[in-house]
Amino acid sequence: MVSCTGVSANNFLMRFELVKATCILVFYFAHIKVHAVCMENNGNCNKYLQKALSEDILPSSSLFCSTNVNDDISRGASATFNFTFKSSQVTSHWDQFKHDLEGDAFLLEMKHIASDNNINQTWTLRLGKGGNIYSFIGPFGQAVPPQSSDSYPWTDDVWQSAALNVALNKENNYKITQAGSIKSDDGFMEEPFYSPTVNVHCEETSCTVTSWGQHATIPTTHTSNALYINRYTDCGNGVIEHTSAVHNMGSREEGDVVLNYLHVPLAGIRTSTLQDVYLSTLRNGKHSLTIEESIQFFDNMKSKLRLSDTGGYTTFAQSVNENESNAAYGLPCGDGDENEVPCEEVDNTSSQIKLIVLRNSTCVESAAHTESKGRYTVKCRIVETTSIKTGCDQCNMVFSKSKSGESIVVSGILHWSWAGTWLYFYPQGDILAEDVNNLFKAGDEINVLNEIQYGDSLALTFVHGSDDESLDPANSHWLRASSTLQYGLSVDSNRDMTHFVVDVLATVRPGDTYAKRQYMITDRLSAVDEHASLWVGETTQSLHHLGNHSAGRAVHLYSAEGVVFGSTVGSDSCGDASALARCEGSTVPQLGKLKLFSVQCGNASYVGSNLYHFSPPRTDSNGFIRSYVCDGEDSSVRPSWILLGYFREGSCEFLRHASYNIYGCAFGKNVSMEGSEVPSFTPSKIFSRLPSRSPLRILSQLPSHLPSLSPTQFPSQSLSQLPSPSQLNFSSRSPSQSSSQNPSHLLTMYPSQLPRVLTNHTFLPSGVPSYFDSTSSFSPSNNVSLQDISGACVSGFTGVYCKDCCNVNNVNIAGEDQNKHLNANCLSNNDPGKVVLTYRQGDSCSKCSHKTWAMVALFSSLLSFSYFFSKYTNVVDGAFISIGIEYFQYLSFLGTIDFKWSQIQLEVLTRISIFNFDLTSFSLECIFPMRYSTLWIHTVIMPIYICVIFTIYRLITYLGERFTSFSGPADYSKSQGALGFLISIFFAMYLQVTMKGLEVFDCSRNVSKDFFEGLGDDRHKLHMAPIDWKCYELGSDQDRLMPYAGTVLLLFTIGFPAMVVSVLFSPKHSKKMKGDQTLRSLDVGFTRETNPEYFDFRRRYSSFYQFYKADIWFWSFVVCIRKIIVAAIPFILRYEPPIYQIGAIGVVFIGSSISTAIARPYFSLREKHVVMGNSQEEVRKYSERVAKVPQLQSNGISQEKLSWDVNKFESILFDKNDV
Repeated sequence: MVSCTGVSANNFLMRFELVKATCILVFYFAHIKVHAVCMENNGNCNKYLQKALSEDILPSSSLFCSTNVNDDISRGASATFNFTFKSSQVTSHWDQFKHDLEGDAFLLEMKHIASDNNINQTWTLRLGKGGNIYSFIGPFGQAVPPQSSDSYPWTDDVWQSAALNVALNKENNYKITQAGSIKSDDGFMEEPFYSPTVNVHCEETSCTVTSWGQHATIPTTHTSNALYINRYTDCGNGVIEHTSAVHNMGSREEGDVVLNYLHVPLAGIRTSTLQDVYLSTLRNGKHSLTIEESIQFFDNMKSKLRLSDTGGYTTFAQSVNENESNAAYGLPCGDGDENEVPCEEVDNTSSQIKLIVLRNSTCVESAAHTESKGRYTVKCRIVETTSIKTGCDQCNMVFSKSKSGESIVVSGILHWSWAGTWLYFYPQGDILAEDVNNLFKAGDEINVLNEIQYGDSLALTFVHGSDDESLDPANSHWLRASSTLQYGLSVDSNRDMTHFVVDVLATVRPGDTYAKRQYMITDRLSAVDEHASLWVGETTQSLHHLGNHSAGRAVHLYSAEGVVFGSTVGSDSCGDASALARCEGSTVPQLGKLKLFSVQCGNASYVGSNLYHFSPPRTDSNGFIRSYVCDGEDSSVRPSWILLGYFREGSCEFLRHASYNIYGCAFGKNVSMEGSEVPSFTPSKIFSRLPSRSPLRILSQLPSHLPSLSPTQFPSQSLSQLPSPSQLNFSSRSPSQSSSQNPSHLLTMYPSQLPRVLTNHTFLPSGVPSYFDSTSSFSPSNNVSLQDISGACVSGFTGVYCKDCCNVNNVNIAGEDQNKHLNANCLSNNDPGKVVLTYRQGDSCSKCSHKTWAMVALFSSLLSFSYFFSKYTNVVDGAFISIGIEYFQYLSFLGTIDFKWSQIQLEVLTRISIFNFDLTSFSLECIFPMRYSTLWIHTVIMPIYICVIFTIYRLITYLGERFTSFSGPADYSKSQGALGFLISIFFAMYLQVTMKGLEVFDCSRNVSKDFFEGLGDDRHKLHMAPIDWKCYELGSDQDRLMPYAGTVLLLFTIGFPAMVVSVLFSPKHSKKMKGDQTLRSLDVGFTRETNPEYFDFRRRYSSFYQFYKADIWFWSFVVCIRKIIVAAIPFILRYEPPIYQIGAIGVVFIGSSISTAIARPYFSLREKHVVMGNSQEEVRKYSERVAKVPQLQSNGISQEKLSWDVNKFESILFDKNDV
């Protein structure tokens, strides 16, 4: 029976440890799974509508593609996507005057990293706002032109689609491009206008972007009804499937324009990267490539090649040297004056240079030349040779290592041997100086080969198909003629571009959708025929007439009050009982249904089919129309569009001026049922059901869709276009410049741009809800001022830059008369006589409540419980409780990470933070006058406070025993027990104190330039993440805390583990721990009389080893290391997204659980008989002590002190004999 119980206890301890880690992981992975939906689409959580709109209108992906990529990934390849921009200038070499604008064009990046065996199939592509490819980096380097034309960057010299109406284009430029408008419109458009993204969805190995195409030439008198849908799918092995579609959103009833000439694609290849063009042929069932010997200028190309006359693909490759016998490049000779001369003209053969690497890691970037030449330049130190300053600027050659034959490709030489000791050259592709250093070591001679051999040339292949559909008479009504191919060099040499265009003579009427599936492949030129021929048969093109699309799925739009609306797809329900279905549409075009968009222009919203709703009105029917301008707004304000689906015209009129909630349809989730007394400064994406009882004193970024019932605080700044003679059902475009003397009794649909000032600090609440969620906490945003228009701090904030919370420390401030007065910033907006107190909670301020004293009482109870727990619990029960407390500590620690937890999760994390000795959970600022720095100091020196308290306690008990007990000396074991308890407390507080010490050095916040005009130069400086204090500035609050934080980290974070090591791993101590834990394993030895060797040691240090097996006494050090790692992760990863920090902590938890399951360090009852069998000497000594019990009793030792040990030991002996 004992054995079975022991096994059960041991397994339970192990399972408890595993469940601990599992619960933590499940806790936040449940949230991360939901949050990842938002991260996936740049914060947009409305994944299901995006996915449905992307999938349903496009033909399916090739089955061969999905099979191929899975096989490639299984061999070690990877396929990823991200929405994070980082300049690619180092490897792309964009035009030096335009590369700074790349971030404006960027939408997302897809990347394929090939396995080691297929390194030439690695690629990275970047998509612009229009879903076009603006960057493609393969093993050969950047393949997109450098944007050196006079057009806007990344609108013309990119890989995109275009749609034309031939007749209108001849008359007045009717060409709608996927990327955007290529020229400016003076006075109306100062920055590039990229075709707006109206939908984007990525998952696994595929990304789909939907965009509204714009006219290339502006201003224009034409509207655009071209909707581009482009899906890019990683098929593995260097293959990308590109499915492109153009949908004509026009109305046949309105006689909208027919699109009858398509470019799919309209592309330019960087000539300096891929110089040669190869055309494919198919003869006798065999594909082959033929090089174009002489490439003409594109503008001079009179004839076009039919796709049906090709083998289905076209290849662009690095220039090759086909004469392998003449592969060696003749290195130049010098004339002694640093000039290059033919070697036959020089008598001295030593005048020919030799390129021998001087030492390891000698190659570095020549940054000045990279900047001036616009090409990545490397310089390498070579053994002194003939000095030649000249080079070969546009020479493709190979630097080969004679010993191994390994090589790199070079696109030019700047200096053959500057000063006889430096070689300057331009590496091709994404080769960096480090790659050169890895190849060429000290003493290696660089062999220069004359261009690239055929087998080494890298290539990019476009698999466009052979246009089989044009040969089918059934398609003649929409495919008027064969598709053609055209290519040629740019007339403008600065563009560094070879044009590549496929023309499709398709007729796309309003409501129709043309779609084409084709492929791009990166590989060696020698492998192209075999590789590309596999994919020619996978290409397709088709036209879906209006009404002939797939059935699609139903789209329902819901709203509660008509202010904000959300969507559901298919049979999904809204999830909010208060929301009503307002209209129903489809994910694909259908008869009688038009496109429906949500359009936002500044503070105004519109839902409907008119994409030009906010554009300035035309002067006449032939006037210019400007989609990129918001009427009445500054030119910097641009409209934004979101595709909602296809609906019957007018069916969604109820939502005409509502705003789309991109976070879904569940309006009732995370929404306050009552207005908060303190405003939120980070607005939620959905509205509260009732208005805030205290409105903001700053402008909201988005308008209210129903009016306030009380006047605004500041007047509008511009006049209405026309006065309203009567009530209108919509607001004027521009509000009045000043407030009316007598307010209107009629409601407007939009608020004034600025609130009206009310005197005497009276602020009236809105009569209807805002559509921002109001909560009791408010956090300063990096781009929202904490001051109102008049310069006063927002209620709840005070101090310099309004960065302090209103607490008892600053609720009364000195006035001009030197007397104390109530701080106006700390007064309630509802009741000017009522004080609103707040306290610091991370980087936000939260409203004080009445729970502070209750939390203090709970903490005191927890401390008392800990003391009695350490004194009276047995080893197994103690292990359970110890693991449980540690579990809650780790769980509450997750709440300190700046992650968007759900309301329930945040509430749980806040409440259990008491286990982590977190003083912020007590909101002490609401009771005692203290700033953040004061609270920080109290937190880190709390161990000292506890030491003082228990020292006083022990002194009192000692004096009581000393002067009240005359039978003998005082019991010093209590002092040892108190010391042991303090060590336990230090262990429990270690995580919190370490975190606070690192917090001072967490300078990861960079205040935005728009954060606060009063910040001046401070806006660009690093600030402390928890409180926005300026970092590393002499005299700042952070500067004053740094010495204390350093001391804490040195004495506690480093000192405490050092003390643990000194105790655990001292040979003398380790022997005592093993011996004492042997007795403890038997539940005996709790008195000095029966345990004289170890009793005091047990009372002092047992917290280090009491819960572990005798042979694994050191496990507390493992726990300590785990706490160090967990506390350090948010600091180490402070510049990374919070989700990375949580993931790293999750890895620690998993590793800890696995190691615990393997080591099984916790003691259980099962080990009792094993211990007795292995510890005969300790058992013998203990038997002798028990035999002396009568003698000890005669010496005045009470039976009560010995009864536990004696009875327990007799029970053990009985059990042993019984067993």
